[in-house]
Amino acid sequence: MTQETSTAQQTNTASGENAPGINRSVVSTESRQASPQNGATHPTLEIAKLRSVRCQDLTISPNISRELRIQLASHIPLLQRHSHLTEAAIKTIIISNPPCVYESQKDRMAYVFGNLRSWELSQWLPPKSRIPALVFHGLNRGDIESICIQLELLNYVTCGLEARSAPDVCESLRLILKKRNPNLLGALSPMFVHKKLFLNALGMSRNSASKAEKL
Repeated sequence: MTQETSTAQQTNTASGENAPGINRSVVSTESRQASPQNGATHPTLEIAKLRSVRCQDLTISPNISRELRIQLASHIPLLQRHSHLTEAAIKTIIISNPPCVYESQKDRMAYVFGNLRSWELSQWLPPKSRIPALVFHGLNRGDIESICIQLELLNYVTCGLEARSAPDVCESLRLILKKRNPNLLGALSPMFVHKKLFLNALGMSRNSASKAEKL
């Protein structure tokens, strides 16, 4: 992450309120599973309650160290600037990948400990914008950083793109969407309409995605 939220206002979000068009699920608990290697236990997450929160009421958990934040911030996504995306595109990403949070009864803040990219993107939306968040209860605060590392590691190994294939994958999907719905492509980002601008936004050269045009 490249930003840290240092100030926040008190939320007036009702506990039963949902994000538009999203159903609430069962309140979660934290469980522990035995490691097959040494019998040790580690924290895992179960079903959470999905609710609507204001962007200004989200902040990174204080249980995540500055050192870990710096380490995670060093992993730069393909998109060079968040400002290349439209507000609609940012909301689409967050809705499909909500930040994981726990709430504080003291200050009514929602503290983020998972899906940190979604939190980072939320900081580019108007402060009073509402987004969905997965709210977890019963977490051991001493486990928060371990859970954060676990979630970020799984995100990287399962959702990341292998470097050599990234240009072709991105460009081929862009071309397909351009043929099917060019207006939707432009609604995500004006940078996505033309190949040169798109590759510039991803920090790639035209030659790096040459194979995609043949797919």
